[in-house]
Amino acid sequence: MDDRQQQIRDRAGLDESRVNQEFVDLLKKYSTPALLVLALIVGGYAGWQRWQQAKAQKVADAFRDLEAVSNAAGGIPSPNSLIDVAEQYEGVGAVSALARLEAADACLAIARSGIEPGAVYNQDGTLSDPNAVLDDEAKAGYLSRAHALYSDVLATTAGVEAKKMIAVNALFGLAAVEESRGDFEQAQQRYEAIVERTEGTTFTLHRTLARERLATMGRLEAVAALPSDADLPKPPAPETPAAAPVDPAGPAMPEAPSAGEGGEQPAGQPTGEPAGQPGGETPAGGSGGETGGGR
Repeated sequence: MDDRQQQIRDRAGLDESRVNQEFVDLLKKYSTPALLVLALIVGGYAGWQRWQQAKAQKVADAFRDLEAVSNAAGGIPSPNSLIDVAEQYEGVGAVSALARLEAADACLAIARSGIEPGAVYNQDGTLSDPNAVLDDEAKAGYLSRAHALYSDVLATTAGVEAKKMIAVNALFGLAAVEESRGDFEQAQQRYEAIVERTEGTTFTLHRTLARERLATMGRLEAVAALPSDADLPKPPAPETPAAAPVDPAGPAMPEAPSAGEGGEQPAGQPTGEPAGQPGGETPAGGSGGETGGGR
C-alpha cells in the first residue's frame, strides 16, 4: 500500500514536471514574437497619440495665422495674405476654405469702397495719395477675383455637411457680386439656392435674410436704373460779363459853365460894380474928380 502511494506521488510529480517543462518550452518558442507584437502595439499607440497631437497643433497654428491676417490693422485685410494662408494650410480642417472665403470678402469690399487696400488717410479724412482711388476697370477686376474665389469655395464645400455654413456664405458672396454687376436675375438664383439649401436646417437667419433679399430685389433694380453722376449732362458754364473799356487818358471831367451862359455869374467872379456897392454910388469922399479938386 505504501509502495503504491509512493508510485502515485512519483507519477504526479513527473506529470507536473512535464507540464512545467512544456510551459517553459512554450515560452521559449513564442515569448520573443509575443514581446515583439506587444512592443509594436504599444509603440503604434504612442505614435498615433503623437500624430494626433501634432495634427491638433497644426490646426491650432492654422487658425492662429488666419486670425492674425484677418485682424490686421488697416480695416480690410489683404486678399493676397489670406490666399497665402489658404495655400499653406491646404487640407487642414476648414482653414483653407475659410481663408479663401475671407479673401473673396476682402476683394468685394475693396471693389465697393473704390479705394486701394492699404491706402493712407490724412487727419482730415482725405487720401494721402489721390491715385489710390480705383477706376472702373480696377473695380471690375476685384469683382472678378471675388467671384472666382467664391466659386472655388462653393465647389470645395458643396455636399460636405460639416462645411454647409461655408457653402451658404459663398452663395451670399456670389449674390453680392452679381448685384454689384447689375445682374439681378443671377443674384436672384443665388438667393433661391440659399433658401433651398437651408430648408430643414438650423440656418434660420440665413434663410430669412435670403428671402428678404428676394422680396426687395425689385427695389434694388429700380435703384440701379438711376443714372450716375457721370451719366448726367453737365450744366452750362455761367457767362462771364464783359469788362467795360478803359480810356487810357482817364475819365472825362465835366466842363465849367462860362460867364455868359444862362445870365448867371459864377460865384467869386468880379462884376462891373464892386460887390456890396449899389449902382451910381461912389465910395465915401466923393468921386475921383471931386477928390482931386478938393486937393
